[in-house]
Amino acid sequence: MLNTANFRKHQNPWTPVKFLILIIVSLGIAGCVSHAKTLREAQDNFNGAASLENQIKIDPLATDSIAATSQALAGYKLTLETVTKLIDEKEKALKADNLLGSAYTLKALSQWRLGNYEAAVATVNKVKSAQDITLFPRDKAIIDALRGLIKNDQAYTMMNAKDQNNSPVHSFAEIKTLLMESVDDLNAGNAAVQEGHNIHLYLSVSKMAALKNWLDLFNSPDNYSKDKPSPFSKTDEQKQWCKNAKPAWKIFTGEVKRLGEQQSKASISWWGVRLGMPSACE
Repeated sequence: MLNTANFRKHQNPWTPVKFLILIIVSLGIAGCVSHAKTLREAQDNFNGAASLENQIKIDPLATDSIAATSQALAGYKLTLETVTKLIDEKEKALKADNLLGSAYTLKALSQWRLGNYEAAVATVNKVKSAQDITLFPRDKAIIDALRGLIKNDQAYTMMNAKDQNNSPVHSFAEIKTLLMESVDDLNAGNAAVQEGHNIHLYLSVSKMAALKNWLDLFNSPDNYSKDKPSPFSKTDEQKQWCKNAKPAWKIFTGEVKRLGEQQSKASISWWGVRLGMPSACE
């Protein structure tokens, strides 16, 4: 999942974006009982792995990327093993303390970061179909949005997949569908929490990544996909993209201002250049 060869390529603003993970989970776990303590430890393992992944993606040349990648993967694996065992052995106790939803959320996040997409979706489906699992707003936002985060990762992988002749192997239609669904799922996650919540900001930035991939797809379909629609109209594609990009940009620029003037300006400028926003849709 974490390919160090791709990190340097991410320095080029015109390559597809597999978004930097910014989730540092805070499940609000209280109490000193053993299952709550174990869940806190699993949360700490996940956060440590996420921090390592952040460091690698921010500046892959500043650290030993191979070693850091291995440590991050080990952290996610340990989190998954810990929380899976905890759910198996302490499900009733977790449910009684309204922590079962948080445990499943952490499990799904770990499966996602390990690239176990089918397992992560199965965990999400289990939580969403259960009537007796309490989800706090942050948990619900993650559960509602996780399929969108996965779909953007899958689209990114497809856009970079080449055959022995260095030609794309996935169709324009299947990649575009994943990216459109990614934006829809991320919107669902945003709707689960009020504006101003940290997870709202994270999901808003995640939409920028999905929109960047979609923009690359229709601007250079021959590089990133095969079997583009015939006849192909970049103007029509741009109009459809803008229907999603304009509201997403408005939310993003509002949310990111909470980071402070200097950081918000830098983030808006960075994404503005890559998306051509807001002028691209005026």
